[in-house]
Amino acid sequence: MTVMGNSPWRYDIAEANNFRWRSLEQDLVDWWMNQSERSGNLITTDGEHLIVVNAGQRNDGAGPDILNSHLILGDMELSGSVEMHCKAVDWYTHKHDQDPNYENVILHVVEVSGRGPDLPTLLLPNSRVSRQICIARRVVRQSELLQLALFRFQKKADHVRLLAENEAGFSPLLLGMVEMLLSGSQRHWKLQELALKLGLSAWPDAKVWRGSNQAYPSRQAISPLLEKLFAKADLFNESQWQSPLTQKQMNFNTFLNPLLDLGISRNQSREWVVNILAPYHANTEGFKLWIDMAVFRHYGIEKTVISNLGLNELTCIATQQAVLEWQERYCSTNSCFTCPLTRSH
Repeated sequence: MTVMGNSPWRYDIAEANNFRWRSLEQDLVDWWMNQSERSGNLITTDGEHLIVVNAGQRNDGAGPDILNSHLILGDMELSGSVEMHCKAVDWYTHKHDQDPNYENVILHVVEVSGRGPDLPTLLLPNSRVSRQICIARRVVRQSELLQLALFRFQKKADHVRLLAENEAGFSPLLLGMVEMLLSGSQRHWKLQELALKLGLSAWPDAKVWRGSNQAYPSRQAISPLLEKLFAKADLFNESQWQSPLTQKQMNFNTFLNPLLDLGISRNQSREWVVNILAPYHANTEGFKLWIDMAVFRHYGIEKTVISNLGLNELTCIATQQAVLEWQERYCSTNSCFTCPLTRSH
């Protein structure tokens, strides 16, 4: 299918030219989404007590970091947006004072106060945002890792099935590859924008990105790459990708050559195999591929979790995915009270 329009693949990413801004501000966003509702001693820089009734939703598009928050500030009940910055003055550095998208901001969350806008401000020193020391009392069992890996695999298989239900009849393998290429903090709104250009009412099962923002093709390279993908849509017909063989039985480089010929990187191709192709074959050899496939890249968040779980290394994709699921379920939300490793018997 040919995509209509002269420049259908161009995207502008707010504040993305400074990775340090994004990485540090992401810590504040993660804290807000996972911890703010449970924090009972929040006080703004003006001395007002703050209660977070509903943290709201992450915003993948232009505008404030958090939308639709519900707060009680002193004796006032407020609903609106929340914006995070490393320094309060970054409000002006990022020119939010000139952007109407920020007119509905009701709270400014920062790590360093001073010279910020005239808004209620919550100061969160880095020591409070950073991850707590793990209190695990035992080493994770292999059966626990396998259970989490299977759970994560099933979630991905369910996602692929929803991709297949798109009304335009696109292959879920093609749409899955698009998701791999658009991975990053702005993925959700970019997929929705692309859905309209493809004649879809919405992107099937679009999810907010929770992974690394590194090691992906530059934004400048994405546009022509997407053009090539849809020009070669037949390459992603399910008949072209029969039940995958294990890594020991196949030449992986040859297996991925059709994708590499399009200009897709080797790691992106492997990401697609792990997250889309293997779950697509959920009823045959898909999970076995996870067990047999060696880890080919790291996401930067596994190192601490591996230590907490008492593991020496990631032995395969299944182990890595289990660690990522453990991190998402327990460690990133500081849910130590529900973590199986903190319970004594």
